[in-house]
Amino acid sequence: MKIIETKVIFHDGRGDIRDVISDTPISTITHMTCEPGSVRGNHWHKATTHYDYILKGSFELYIKTSDGRTEKTIIKAGDVVFSPPGEARAFKALEYSEFLSCTYGPSRNNSEDFYKDTVKLETPLVT
Repeated sequence: MKIIETKVIFHDGRGDIRDVISDTPISTITHMTCEPGSVRGNHWHKATTHYDYILKGSFELYIKTSDGRTEKTIIKAGDVVFSPPGEARAFKALEYSEFLSCTYGPSRNNSEDFYKDTVKLETPLVT
């Protein structure tokens, strides 16, 4: 996991411009909404890479490390979370929140391939 804090790269009287993701392939962009206390994730992907851009709100982000420990980090609007294939993760909304999940790999539109690539955790990182 890598958390990227996006930065304004240009500003004038019209507003700000910021690059959220650059120089990486993306096959699907999905908008997700999360009610306070709701959990998303508790799985990992065999081949899919995620860049999750937090649009609104905040989350507790749980990641299972390579040595089996669970790490918790707070993420907020403007952050991008990079998750490579093989990394177990879960998001718990601290308030009403929204994010864009930008992925490279099978999408839910091809649900058979998506579910072959998605491995649900037997023991959730968070409930």
